[in-house]
Amino acid sequence: MGRRYAANDPFAGAPARDGTCGPYFEANGVKKPLVDRTREQRVAFGYAMWDMGRLYSFIECEVIVLPELDQLDSFPGGDVWGMLNVRPYKNRGWCCAEFAVARYNGRIANMSDPAVQTVLKSRAWPSGGTAESCAMYAEMMALSCDMADEEKDGLKYDPAKGVNFTNKGDRAAVKYNFFKMTMSKESIGM
Repeated sequence: MGRRYAANDPFAGAPARDGTCGPYFEANGVKKPLVDRTREQRVAFGYAMWDMGRLYSFIECEVIVLPELDQLDSFPGGDVWGMLNVRPYKNRGWCCAEFAVARYNGRIANMSDPAVQTVLKSRAWPSGGTAESCAMYAEMMALSCDMADEEKDGLKYDPAKGVNFTNKGDRAAVKYNFFKMTMSKESIGM
C-alpha cells in the first residue's frame, strides 16, 4: 500500500511523507493487507497491472467515470493516504488513458453525467477507424500541461489539453495499451 517518499519525490517540491497508510491502519486496527505478498502474489499482481486496461474495454464491464475530486477533509484519516492530486481529471495521464479506452469501446455507463460531459468536451477524443484513432491518441499523448516538459521527449506544451503522468515511461505504456485495447486482429491484417 504505497511507500515512504523522500522530499522532492516523485516531483520537485513534493514533501517527505509516509504513503504506506500505516497510521490509518494502526488507528483502525487493520492488518497491513498487501505488505507481505508472496513471490507468486507479486507475479500475479504485476500481470494484473499490465493488463488492467482490459477492464475499460471488456464488454461485460461498465465503467463509472468520477472526474470530480474530493477534498482532503473527506478522506478517512485525513492526509495519511498521501497528497491530494489537484490536477484536473482531463489532464491526468492514467485518467485520460482509461477514459479514452472506455469511451472508444462504449463502456462508460454514466456518459450523461454533467462532470463526465465536461471531460468529454475538453478535447477531441480518439474516434473513427482504428488506425485513425491510434493516431489521434498519439497526438493527445504528445501534449503536456507542464511548461517544463516543452520539447522534452518530443512533447508540446498545451495547458488546456496537455496530459501528464507521475512516472516517466507511462506515456509509452498507455499508447501501447490503447492500441492493444482498440485494434482488432482483423483491422491490422492478422
